[in-house]
Amino acid sequence: MKQKLIIELSEDATEKYLQWLKPQYEHSAGANCIFPGFFLELSILPNIEELIYGKEQDGELVELGEVNLKLLEYE
Repeated sequence: MKQKLIIELSEDATEKYLQWLKPQYEHSAGANCIFPGFFLELSILPNIEELIYGKEQDGELVELGEVNLKLLEYE
């Protein structure tokens, strides 16, 4: 049996993620530049909800919200 980890952002985290990326994307599009990409950090700690963060240019983390982790088994 093979396994695949699926990381699913909550509705709230998805909304925050899209709002967080919007200024970066619009700036790149307006300057006719290639979108530089971004970093996401996932925190998984025992007995605490799983959270996802966006990483700013200065290294500061912005909490985007909860994620659900699912382990999918398939053949």
